[in-house]
Amino acid sequence: MKPGKKTPFISLFFSVLFSVSVQAQIDKQEVEKSIKQDEIPSKALKIIEEYFEEYEDIEFFKETDGETTTFEVKIDWQGYTYSVEFDETGVLLDIEQLIDISEIDNELRMAILQKIEDQYTKYEITRIQRQYSDGELDEKIEDFLEGDFDDLNLRYELEIDAQNRKELGSFELLFDDNGTLLQKRKIIRRSIDNIW
Repeated sequence: MKPGKKTPFISLFFSVLFSVSVQAQIDKQEVEKSIKQDEIPSKALKIIEEYFEEYEDIEFFKETDGETTTFEVKIDWQGYTYSVEFDETGVLLDIEQLIDISEIDNELRMAILQKIEDQYTKYEITRIQRQYSDGELDEKIEDFLEGDFDDLNLRYELEIDAQNRKELGSFELLFDDNGTLLQKRKIIRRSIDNIW
């Protein structure tokens, strides 16, 4: 074989290798483990006590993706299920509210659904969360919990089961409050602990 003939094969090999490594980077491979309350950082517990009074149910989790470890408190409060995430020192990272699709503004909802329909021939939405994770989260958490979203940069995290000609599986889609798709990750189920 002539030296020039190996080049397409080598290019193809590295092209496939690169696409596999990129795919691995966008997979969601978190492992979530149920833990006891005393395993949560005390700073995190103080935030929960300050903002969530008379909750109906509460659960505590430790989550890792192989590089980062976080703590999550899942709490049923005032008709919603919230997921409040903290780093290992108890710093508040984000807060998510489990919602129904009808709770998203009509124009934004239509934009999000159109993006999904453009990518998949079949899909089913399995979970929707309104998410707030701004740098001023400590100062504005009260606005979020009271439903005052006017000055907040919200995101919407949807989990879907979907398929098209190239993909089949569960995916996590993150949209901003303009309906722009910010991130798409394939969900790799690793634990049944994360089912609420």
